[in-house]
Amino acid sequence: MAYGIWSTRRSLRQSTTPLERTLVVRGAMAFWLLGFVFFLGVLFLPGKWRLLFLLPAFMVGSTALGAYRKSRARLRAEEQERVSFERMKRTN
Repeated sequence: MAYGIWSTRRSLRQSTTPLERTLVVRGAMAFWLLGFVFFLGVLFLPGKWRLLFLLPAFMVGSTALGAYRKSRARLRAEEQERVSFERMKRTN
């Protein structure tokens, strides 16, 4: 729990643009919700169903994390490209 709070706060501080900050906030809400659902599933499902719940939960979590990281990298690349373009306009 403490790592999740620390990671969310760190991601918010490292975001550079308002669009990236919005993505971080939405991603954090989604991952906290997924984590809560996972916790409830592990807590309340019986033994056999708990094991069957782990595989889809892992697949959904890893897919969501990959999509989040790609989106954040794309936003940073677009911002870097825009800054680079602005810098080129000043030199000409």
